[in-house]
Amino acid sequence: MPNDKPNILLIMADDIGWFNVGAYNRGMLGAPTPNIDRICNEGAIFTDAYG
Repeated sequence: MPNDKPNILLIMADDIGWFNVGAYNRGMLGAPTPNIDRICNEGAIFTDAYG
């Protein structure tokens, strides 16, 4: 299926740091984020950015 479009999900939140999401800190800080954590575990998680 070479003509399939990729699935891309962009999650934007106001006033939240990257370390508040459980997937980045193993659940040590912030509110629980089980749905975002599941998406990260089943897909990709980005740890570095340059710009």
